[in-house]
Amino acid sequence: MKKCFDISAHLYFKEYKDENAKNNNSIKDEDQIFSETKISESFDMLRELDINWFNTWTHSNIYTDFSGEKEIVKSIERHLNKYRYIKLSSLHYNGSIFDLDEKINSKNIEQMKNYIELVRNLKPVSIVMHPGVFGEGGFAKNLPNYQKAVEILGSERVKEKVAENIRYFGEFANTYGIKIAVENIFKGRIYSKIDDLIDLVNTVNMENVGFCLDVGHGNYDGINISETIRLMKDKLFELHLSDNLGDRDAHLPIGFGNIDWVSVINTLREIGYKGTATFEFFRWPIEDKKLGLKMAIETWKTFENIAINGYHTLDYI
Repeated sequence: MKKCFDISAHLYFKEYKDENAKNNNSIKDEDQIFSETKISESFDMLRELDINWFNTWTHSNIYTDFSGEKEIVKSIERHLNKYRYIKLSSLHYNGSIFDLDEKINSKNIEQMKNYIELVRNLKPVSIVMHPGVFGEGGFAKNLPNYQKAVEILGSERVKEKVAENIRYFGEFANTYGIKIAVENIFKGRIYSKIDDLIDLVNTVNMENVGFCLDVGHGNYDGINISETIRLMKDKLFELHLSDNLGDRDAHLPIGFGNIDWVSVINTLREIGYKGTATFEFFRWPIEDKKLGLKMAIETWKTFENIAINGYHTLDYI
């Protein structure tokens, strides 16, 4: 049984293009520019804190030719070659998964292939995806697009079509030894119900297609996190960790919300989880970013220690 889990830090290597983009908090690709300084500082921080894994994403737009992402991917590759002990636990794919229009759906499939071709030299363990992305526009448009597809094709046929596209993604990813991990979302979004997500992965039926469990999403959606971990079992490829109070997807640091982390850790140890513990929360609320990450690591390790050894003391501070 694994005692402690390798930590993976969630990093982002872009910054706002201008003040207008910053004021609007825009994450659109056209409003963000790659920062070589940011990536160098991030890798230095990983080295100094003895963190051997990280995850990130390269694009935000649903439809893209990835021409604007080649520079960032090449830079990540250079840094991975420089720091050979640092590896990429996962990348987030932000593309559309299915569309009723055959031409657009073919475009979806082609984009999946192009994305893997773009990032394959980075050797990510997994590519994380949201299976309920049906075109652009976020949930406000994804849900009507899904409902229209169900109205025309029926729910079972839509599930089969989505599974076909994910299966293609998985087959092409498998060529390079990459896994595909579908992530749980929340609050009525498509495939937000754990049973539906598990049914989808079972329909895809591929060894390298499994799950990314976002614990913060799960807490916000009110699921039984430990039971979900048991249901996902050996198909749990990636783990996104953040805390909240169950009222929103707040991405708080671990310990700042109401998630029972000791129970989560014990269940992960119970199923023999082999992946990383990916810190996907906003920075610790202090000025020094590196010190904040160090404190977050110590907090996580404290929960791990309690999970393994229990907590018994009568000593005050």
